[in-house]
Amino acid sequence: DMLNADNWYPWKRCMQALLREYNLLSHIERMREWDEIDMRAQNQIELCVGDMEMVYLIGALTAGQMWSQLIMVKESRGELGVM
Repeated sequence: DMLNADNWYPWKRCMQALLREYNLLSHIERMREWDEIDMRAQNQIELCVGDMEMVYLIGALTAGQMWSQLIMVKESRGELGVM
């Protein structure tokens, strides 16, 4: 989706994923050295998560953290778990 008045955070996440995929993210922000394999895994996860679910990836710095956060939310077995 194009950036509009109501979609900054989903648009930003998607744009960052696209820029990482093409090794361009370092051109818009200073970043620590990324492991290329982890970066590509992050991209694949982000590009396959819908806007409403993107909130579950906030704060994750690695693909492993993203995956763990999704599992924690989507596979929780407790009373508040989402099945």
